[in-house]
Amino acid sequence: MKKYVFYDTDLTGQAQYDISGNEYLELIKTCCKYSTTFSLKITNTSHSIFKELARYKIPVTQSVLNAYQHYSDKSDIHHYRLYNEIQETLLNTCGSIFQWINGWGYTNPDDPAFYRDDGSVFFESTIHEGICILYPLENEDISTIIENKLWIEYQE
Repeated sequence: MKKYVFYDTDLTGQAQYDISGNEYLELIKTCCKYSTTFSLKITNTSHSIFKELARYKIPVTQSVLNAYQHYSDKSDIHHYRLYNEIQETLLNTCGSIFQWINGWGYTNPDDPAFYRDDGSVFFESTIHEGICILYPLENEDISTIIENKLWIEYQE
């Protein structure tokens, strides 16, 4: 399986990168196109998105827990069914992918991840570590996203 990784910095730590503007729009649209559910780590339950998404909440599955394996406390992981209207909520909550963090001056949910109907991961992120990963299947077109040369392809 191919995977594509995007880092928010270069090897020296001097340059800072983000996915924003049209690239962010395309990323969220593509995630919504190929996914049926998504998850967020929400430590700030007073954030408006917590209430906005409440009616879409579904039980956390093992594949969701696996996507957040780097956290010892998983009690604030929330899993949601993905509907068309949620895409706008996601786009309006943050202006870039690396703003999905409760820290660094932001009070947003952390680490969005998107899952296919079979539960497999399409996209995952660990924002505080500065990393996003796409796991496209052969029939999933991510060509517009990876036009940004900062996406690095890995073969598994």
